[in-house]
Amino acid sequence: MSDWMNKVVDFGFGAYAVTKERAQSLIDEMIEKGQISKEERSKAVDDLMERAQKECQEFNQKLEDNMKEVMQKLDLATKDDIKEIHKKLDQILENK
Repeated sequence: MSDWMNKVVDFGFGAYAVTKERAQSLIDEMIEKGQISKEERSKAVDDLMERAQKECQEFNQKLEDNMKEVMQKLDLATKDDIKEIHKKLDQILENK
């Protein structure tokens, strides 16, 4: 079953926008074409949804990592940097 899931994702099914209804529809099409049996439907839908969720999480993590890398390369201040500046400014203002 893993082979057909790879084909679905590789074909551009869009793991990022898979809804349960769309997954069920796709699996029903595969049943009609004889690619999987009716008995496998429920598990196939669950497997496809799980795969889509995993792919989405991996994509989000890669995106986050890439954004952090870009921010570092641009040498922009992070939220933590700004918080630290605010803290130091508050200390300076308190000592006046």
